[in-house]
Amino acid sequence: MKSALLGIPLIALPAFADPPDGTGAGSGMASASPSRPWYFFASIGRTFSGPEYESVIPYTYDDRPAIYNDTMTQLSISDYTGTIGFGRILHDWGRQSLGLEIDLTAGDMASDLQRGDTAPCTRGREGCRADVNLVSTVRLVLGTTTGATMPYLTAGLAIADIEGSADHSACASSNCGFNEVRPGGVVGAGVRHEISDRWAIKGEVLYFDLGELDLGTGGYVEGYFTFSAARLGMIYKF
Repeated sequence: MKSALLGIPLIALPAFADPPDGTGAGSGMASASPSRPWYFFASIGRTFSGPEYESVIPYTYDDRPAIYNDTMTQLSISDYTGTIGFGRILHDWGRQSLGLEIDLTAGDMASDLQRGDTAPCTRGREGCRADVNLVSTVRLVLGTTTGATMPYLTAGLAIADIEGSADHSACASSNCGFNEVRPGGVVGAGVRHEISDRWAIKGEVLYFDLGELDLGTGGYVEGYFTFSAARLGMIYKF
C-alpha cells in the first residue's frame, strides 16, 4: 500500500501590478490587482527524467562472467499529472511582484520496469523501478510583467511520497528498495498571461531534487532521486 503524503504542496505565481508606463489595467490590459490577492489554480502536466541507481560494489549474476562496478542506470518517470493549489500575492513594486503558492500533484507518476545490461538493473525478473505517488510544494515566485505577460522564476520546498527498488542481486539482499515520504527542493521557471480581471493562464517547468536514497543495501547500491515536470493550467483570482 502506498504511504500517505504528509506535507503541503506549492506553486507560486506572483500577480500583475500596473507598470509605471501605463500599460496595466488602466490601459485595458488585464492585471492581477492587489484588491484580489488570492487565487486558485489547476494544471495538467507530464513528468519526465527520473532517479539514478548506481552499483558501487562488484557483483555477478546468473552464469555471466562480467563484474559490474561503478555503473549507473537512469530511470525515466514519464506520465500525466493533475495539480491543484492556491496562491497569494505577497508584494508588488513597479513591474515586479512576489507571490507564494501551495499545491498538490497526483497521477500515475511511475517508471517502466527497467531491465538490461546496465547495473544495478540487470536481472530479467527484477530490474529497477521508481514511482512518485504524490508530491506537494510550497514556493516563492518572482516575476516581471510586460503588458499582460509575466515571465517568472520560482523556488521552494517539496515533499513527495516515493517508492522504488533495484535488482536484488546487485544489492546482495532480498530487500533492495524504498518506500518513504521524503522532503526536498524544487526550482523552475514559467510564464503567466492575464486574460481578464479574474482569469489567467500559466505554463511552467519544474525540477525536483529529493536527494540521496537509502535502498537498505549496506552500500551495494546507491540512488539519487530527481525528476522534472511540465505543467499548463488556469488561474482564477478572487
